[in-house]
Parts: sequence; structure tokens; C-alpha cells
Amino acid sequence: PPPPPPPPPPPPHPFFFHPDDGIRDSSTSRGLGDVYKRQGYYEVYNQENVLLVDLNETPITRITENGIKTSNQLYEFDLIIYATGFDGVTGPYDRIDIRTSTGRCLKDDWSDFPRTLFGMQAEGFPNMFMILGPHTSRGNIPRNIEEVVDWQTNLLEYTMSNGFTRVEPKSKSVDKWEAQVKKASEGLLMSGVGSWQTGVNSNVPGRDKPRVLAYNGGAVKYRTVIQKVEANNYAEFFFA
Repeated sequence: PPPPPPPPPPPPHPFFFHPDDGIRDSSTSRGLGDVYKRQGYYEVYNQENVLLVDLNETPITRITENGIKTSNQLYEFDLIIYATGFDGVTGPYDRIDIRTSTGRCLKDDWSDFPRTLFGMQAEGFPNMFMILGPHTSRGNIPRNIEEVVDWQTNLLEYTMSNGFTRVEPKSKSVDKWEAQVKKASEGLLMSGVGSWQTGVNSNVPGRDKPRVLAYNGGAVKYRTVIQKVEANNYAEFFFA
């Protein structure tokens, strides 16, 4: 029998440009930069109906009745999908004018650094709970959300069963969590990279500097911290 065919070559390393990535157009390959090169991802750019355009080099000048006009070419389309408004982590909160009874604005409070306790409540904003706010743990997001919902459910049950109607984090507790969040991000490559994970967004004025927006100490440690707080009857929170 004929010998078996040789095994397929390994996919490109996910963090570095590979000279044999299979892209016909070298400018397209360079434009992809450090995109995670999943198996089969690169091959899509060889399709006749796919073209990668660097809008930093040739910005969009206008939308026409036939497509999109850049500074050097008109691209015709049957359908345009707009995805320019994405603003991860703090964006959904910034777009709502969240204020306290005294007029304190959450967006203003978070302009430099979000102050939260476990990413679940913001300092000074009682009874406002966040499911996946800044400074929650990152990992398997559906699992993170499930854990946060379960923990907040127990906190609400504790609040109501003890006759309270108001709960908010203590300032000193927020200070302590902020220090832990910053410490967990020290030395990580992502901390100095401008991406939506670090709050950099060219679509939003003033969002050009990386910020720490996640707790990077790991889901296991995060779980240990919040379980300890629950076991201690939520001493880090103020009830009224």
C-alpha cells in the first residue's frame, strides 16, 4: 500500500506573523498583524469576496448610495454592517446618564479609573449592581456571569432578610480592591497595550490611554475573595 500522506503543517503561532501563512497578498498579511491566527482564519482572506482595508492609511471619506468611499477608492456593497460604536467594559455604563440623588455622575467618577468593589458595585451608587462590570474576574465569561449572579443573589437575600433597603460598598473596601486589581495587572503585557480590553478606543474621544479594567488575578482567587466576604456577612458593605 502507498505510504500515508504527511501530517499537515502546524498552524501559525498565534502571536507572530508567519511568512508561510498562505495569504496571497503580502500587504493583507502585514495588515493582519497580531490577529489570533486560528486554523482556517487566514484562508478566508484568499476568497474573491474578501478584502482587508487599513482605514488608518486610507480613511473613510463618505458613504455613497453604492458603497463606501475611502481616500483612494470606492468599494461597492449590497449591504453594509456598522460596527464602529463598540466600547467595551465601561462603555455601556458611560452611555447611560447614571447619577445619584445629589447629581453625582458615574461617567465622571470613572473618567480616570473605575472605582468598584469586585466589579459588582460602584462606590457611592447604592443598590446599583453590575453583572460583568470593570474589575470582575476574566476567563470563561458565561461562567463568570453565573458566579456573579449567584453571589449577588445571596447578597440581596441577606439585605432584605435583615430589613435593609440600601447596600453599597465602603470606601475603604473599594480602596483595598483597587490596590489588588492594580497589583494583579503588574508585569502583564496586556496592561501596556492599547485595546478595548484596556479601555483604549479610537471611536471615543479621550480614550487613548490604557486603563486596568479587569481583575487579572485569576477566577479561582477571585472566587476565594468573594466567598470570604460572604462568609463574613459582607462586612465590606454598608447597609441601611
